Amino acid sequence: MDEDLKVIGYAYHPETNSWRRGIYAFPGAVYIRRAHIRLKSYHRLEKLIGANFFNAYAFNKWEMWQWFSKTDVLSSHLPETVLASEEKEVKELLDRVEQVIFKPYKGYRGNGIYKVEKMEPAAYTVKYLAEECSVVETFTTWEELYRYISQSQDLQGYIAQHSISLLKFSGRLSDIRIIAQKGKKGTWQIQGMVTRYAGPENFVSNISRGGSAELTRESLLKLYEGNERKAAEKYQDLEAMALLICEHLDKVGFCYGNLGLDVAMDEQENLWLLEINNIYPDHTIALDADDDSLYHLAMSTPLLYTKWLSGFR
Repeated sequence: MDEDLKVIGYAYHPETNSWRRGIYAFPGAVYIRRAHIRLKSYHRLEKLIGANFFNAYAFNKWEMWQWFSKTDVLSSHLPETVLASEEKEVKELLDRVEQVIFKPYKGYRGNGIYKVEKMEPAAYTVKYLAEECSVVETFTTWEELYRYISQSQDLQGYIAQHSISLLKFSGRLSDIRIIAQKGKKGTWQIQGMVTRYAGPENFVSNISRGGSAELTRESLLKLYEGNERKAAEKYQDLEAMALLICEHLDKVGFCYGNLGLDVAMDEQENLWLLEINNIYPDHTIALDADDDSLYHLAMSTPLLYTKWLSGFR
């Protein structure tokens, strides 16, 4: 890299607790915190500092399915997924599994999600969230149901996914947020896990939708009625799965160092990967679980990885 390159930026001054604008030497590494950068900027940055930047490319749920479904060891942890705009494929999936979730593949916070169930002898129900409550509609034909959803949402931006029969923790639907990061040694580590509980009558577990949270170690102990060995074994299974996912992601071609993996357990206690939050994942979920130390660890570790990328090893 040209040592004469300069950049206009801000430097933090702890003695005054303020940011100071100035002209600085071009950085040896960059941590992309807010949103992915355009491909043109990506390649320009790559020419300037090589591969020393991370979380620059924001992939969506459909890309995740395409990458991981081709890998035997990971495909068994993925709910079967098709593009929602392909009506025939969606219908075939629903006929096989009887419950399907329509969700935007770039969506977040549980917005725009529809849960569809095939009933007997010949009926369909669709459930979705409207403001603070769940709404259920019934249709006598598949054509009516699909038309209803496609008129409500642009299905070009949606996937349809096998709806897993989730295990209930403390009588409520839930999933697990796994905080996975690279740190001062440049390798993946699992910082912690938080169980998110769905709000009353909700089928999504987002905190913003009235849900709540607690540390997964605590929720597993409740699940296994205080059996520490069984709780520890399942926690280790979650850690192993998360590390496998992160290590496979390294092979895709983009560099990541800060992720939030959403994982769920079904009624047989199998583990399923639902989503990978890769655009500056919200680690305040640790605060929702009353763990300040996990929050501060999750916020500071990517800076140590940036330092590692810069050559301070």
